[in-house]
Amino acid sequence: MMVSSGKAIVRPRGLIRRYAGGRTMNFAEKIRDARVRRGYTQKQLAMSCDLTTRTIQNYELGARLPKSRDTYRRLADALGLSESVLRSG
Repeated sequence: MMVSSGKAIVRPRGLIRRYAGGRTMNFAEKIRDARVRRGYTQKQLAMSCDLTTRTIQNYELGARLPKSRDTYRRLADALGLSESVLRSG
């Protein structure tokens, strides 16, 4: 998928950001952080994963988690992360 700004930031697969005190990011924080770093809108991420924009919004709000492993895989592929990183924490 093309990034509108042309400035996608590629992070090493599996890298998890940590907050002060060593707390790792939860799923909602990981999704939002990775999406913003890639320069994607919620709509662009949703389209690349064959999901609705509302689903991405719910993930980022922490209201829902993906129901299937396939959804984790599609999100991980689109965001340049490993599936295990998204599922951990």
